[in-house]
Amino acid sequence: DQFGTDLASVEAAFKKQEAIQTDIAAFEERLQNIMAIANELKTEDYHDYATIEARKKNVEMHWEYLISLVTKRRQCLELAYNLQRVFQEMQYIFEWISDLKWRLKSDDIEKYVMSADDLLQRHSLIEADIYIIDERLKRAITDADEYLNPDVNIDGYRTATP
Repeated sequence: DQFGTDLASVEAAFKKQEAIQTDIAAFEERLQNIMAIANELKTEDYHDYATIEARKKNVEMHWEYLISLVTKRRQCLELAYNLQRVFQEMQYIFEWISDLKWRLKSDDIEKYVMSADDLLQRHSLIEADIYIIDERLKRAITDADEYLNPDVNIDGYRTATP
């Protein structure tokens, strides 16, 4: 499954998934009622219970398969969502770095002491921003590296190919 190439599309896929899970939860109650009726027919020694039992097992098997598919899809969505969050963080860091580069390229050389003090204060703020970016960048790289690990998959589904 492709869940999208950005965070917004993956979030939309999450909403669809939640709607599917809500529908399935509603059907689960109906299924339990039908299974209870089938069990009651067995207790009452219904004459064609063998056919009912065969269908009951078939329905249970398909239901379990459906639940496993929904669970797997949810896990894949979570993986895709987390990866898109990493991408978004990286994009934010890239834009932040670009802004800092622009601010550092400034040719502001002041002739007066007060103006020079202002420049030094701005420079200190830029340094603080760089330290913050450095920490966030390290975290983003660590998070991204997890997706390069071939073991990060769900039954063969990978959100990214290294």
